[in-house]
Amino acid sequence: MRKSVLISLLLLLATTAMAQRDWQLFEEKENWVTTDNAAGLVALPDSGITKIDVAYGHSKGDFRTTDIGSHVNEWGTEGKTYQRLSPSVVLYGEAKYASARHSSSLGTLLNGLEVLQPIDADDSDDGIEAHKNQSDLEMIGKVGWNVYKQFSVGASVNAMRGVTKKYTADEPRNTYGGIETMVSMRQRFTDCFSLGSSFLYYGNTEKLGSRSMTDTPMTNNSFGIATQGEIKGGQVIPFEFFFTFNYMRRNGHYGQDSQSTAYYADFSGNSRK
Repeated sequence: MRKSVLISLLLLLATTAMAQRDWQLFEEKENWVTTDNAAGLVALPDSGITKIDVAYGHSKGDFRTTDIGSHVNEWGTEGKTYQRLSPSVVLYGEAKYASARHSSSLGTLLNGLEVLQPIDADDSDDGIEAHKNQSDLEMIGKVGWNVYKQFSVGASVNAMRGVTKKYTADEPRNTYGGIETMVSMRQRFTDCFSLGSSFLYYGNTEKLGSRSMTDTPMTNNSFGIATQGEIKGGQVIPFEFFFTFNYMRRNGHYGQDSQSTAYYADFSGNSRK
């Protein structure tokens, strides 16, 4: 049985009269502000708000796997800010960093970091225990611009980097890096109806390697389009309906087409939701 202790420090800084309001209520106040569609940032109801979170967690026990060690120390920080630069321009920024150290985790290989990672190695039967470190960094920037009357455009960039390393003699490691870019538009037709569209590119590379094994990369490229819409009722029948449809097409390859890696394959797929 594992015992956990979580110590959190929350620092909330607000640049407007919203200082006493809850952050979650702020984000729920206007659906367009929290979507991936950066053009929707112009719907920001206030001049700005900023939030910073700092957290630390510790857990220990006799249960351990390739994912979880007997002792785990986790810490991280996250900052978010919405800022209206002018009546027609709004910026959004976000930065997240998380780090974890696991003591006496099992196995000599690591599980994949991303959902698309095809490697899922679990050799916990060998009885090898070792320390494992993991760190993740993500930075997001968005800008929305009200071009003309009720028509707005936007752009966003999201960069990610992560590393997991295990301190056995062979030092297996798993790294990933990725970048996502998006351009968006939004048209507000009436106070009760608006539509938006976004066009996205996402590329990432993951690698699994060790002292004895050449890094085996998996490269993934995704292209997508999303449509968002909002319908609101009036004072007589108050309601709010927000919908989104996403289509993604991805392709890439795993391994290297050479004798330096044991496996090579191309892959492709699509998703709708």
